[in-house]
Amino acid sequence: HIVIPLAFMKEYFRSSLLDGSDSVPEGHYADENMKSTVVPFRNGIMLSVACGIAESNGLKQVLIANHGGDHAIYPDCRSEFIQAMDKAMRSGTYENIGIFAPYTDISKTEIASRGKKLNLNYAETWSCYKGGEK
Repeated sequence: HIVIPLAFMKEYFRSSLLDGSDSVPEGHYADENMKSTVVPFRNGIMLSVACGIAESNGLKQVLIANHGGDHAIYPDCRSEFIQAMDKAMRSGTYENIGIFAPYTDISKTEIASRGKKLNLNYAETWSCYKGGEK
């Protein structure tokens, strides 16, 4: 496990996710106010970094866990973006590094069902933009 510092994003990008939990609005993904949670080209940046790391370490794929519910508000989670990034990464690497994005077109409910079938203990997970008590 490695951590790549992306602190520069907070300085140059605008997003309520980068401003702190008090700035993050409540709502459904498709609600207009949720656009403030978009971190511009976040997945493009992280996929690019991951692609460089993958090629530097002899790996063949980069994985991303975007899902169908993200499409309404996050452009860099949509199928066409993932396909375009996959093509760019394959074209820009000697090792033909690709993207594996198995959840792109399925809902969180479907993902949770898959986890249940795999006996995932959801009590050991935490996913929240606002942080808070685990």
